[in-house]
Amino acid sequence: MQLILLWLISGLSFLEVPTPTRNRLSALSSPILFRGDERTAYRDPAMLYHQDSLYVFFTLVRVEDDNRVYSYTAMSQSKDLQHWSPVRILTPRDQRLDFSSPGNLVRQGDEWVICLQTYPRPDYTADQMPRFGTGEARLFTMRSRDLHHWSAPVLLQVKGPEVDEKAMGRMIDPYLLEDKDEPGKWWCFYKQNGVSMSSSSDLVTWQYVRHTESGENVCVLVEGGDYILIHSPKNGIAIKRSTDLQNWRDWGN
Repeated sequence: MQLILLWLISGLSFLEVPTPTRNRLSALSSPILFRGDERTAYRDPAMLYHQDSLYVFFTLVRVEDDNRVYSYTAMSQSKDLQHWSPVRILTPRDQRLDFSSPGNLVRQGDEWVICLQTYPRPDYTADQMPRFGTGEARLFTMRSRDLHHWSAPVLLQVKGPEVDEKAMGRMIDPYLLEDKDEPGKWWCFYKQNGVSMSSSSDLVTWQYVRHTESGENVCVLVEGGDYILIHSPKNGIAIKRSTDLQNWRDWGN
C-alpha cells in the first residue's frame, strides 16, 4: 500500500488552499507520497497544513527481519509536496499495541493533540496475512508543542473515568472536533456500535453521550450550521448531516 495525495477540486475546498500550495499541487507529476512494497505499507494518512508546511501522520506497517508484522504511527513533512523528510516513527515497537490510524490533529492552547488507536495483533507473522486486531483495540492521544517532539500515548477513557479499560470494549478510528456552538467543548467520534460520541471540556476527562448508525473511519467537518459526517460503509463512502450531533440524516454516497 502507498500514500496517495488526492485533492477534491470542488469549489470551496480548493479555494481555501493558499495560492502557493495550489501552485505546488499543479506542479505534481505523481500523487504518490510514499510507495509501498511487499514488506512495507503506508496507510491511514492524517494531514495538517501549518506555517507553510504540510505534515502527514500515517500508519507504517512493516514485515521485519524476524518475519513479524509491526504497525507504527509515523510522520513526515514537506514544503513543496514532492520532497519529504525521512519517515519518523513516533510509537513503540510492540505487537500488543501496534499504534496506528491517526485520526486528526487539533490545537489546544499551546499544544497540538493527535488521536490514534491501538490495533493489537500479538505474534503476527507474514504468513498470517491478513489478520484483524483483537478486542483490546483502544483509543489514545499524544501531545506536542512543535509537531516534532511527541509525548507518550495516553489512553482516552471515552466511556468515562469510572469505566475500567478492560470494560471499554473494542474501539477504533478516533476523530476529534470542537463543538461548533460551545467553544472549549470537545467531541471524540470512534467506531463502536456504529459511530459512538463522547464529550470533554479538556480532552482528558470524557463522558459517553450517544451513538448512531455509521460505517468506519469517521471524519466530521462543520459547514455553516451543519455537522457533516463522512464515513465508509461496507462499500464506498457516504455522508450524514446534523445540526446537533443527535439527529442525523443520510445525505447520499
